[in-house]
Amino acid sequence: MRIFGARRWLMDFADQPPARSESVEEMTLFVSSPGVECYLARVDGKVAGGGALSFWNGMARLFCASTLRQFRGRGVQTGLLQTRLVRAAESGSDMATCLAGPGSTSQRNIVRHGFQTLDTRAKFERHWR
Repeated sequence: MRIFGARRWLMDFADQPPARSESVEEMTLFVSSPGVECYLARVDGKVAGGGALSFWNGMARLFCASTLRQFRGRGVQTGLLQTRLVRAAESGSDMATCLAGPGSTSQRNIVRHGFQTLDTRAKFERHWR
């Protein structure tokens, strides 16, 4: 489940897929950064989702996780979380962090893996015409 092209899994990254092309481009830049490890999940040989992991000052940062719509509810996100947490522990990280929308399925899955909510954030957007 390592390093691969991110575009396929990032298309379902948004709350209301498909993601806007600008968001996919931005996420592609994040996962293409030096030191970022990318993980791919497959179900029956088909790409089902992916996630990324980076390390900084003893902290493992889990990000850009997404499960393709047709594979949701089949344990893909759980597998990605577990795989990246094992890697984080193996790396000697003292802590792991990740983000999820308040009240989302992702938040519930993350909390089940021992994470605690630190804060909630408001997301702002501005359009120019």
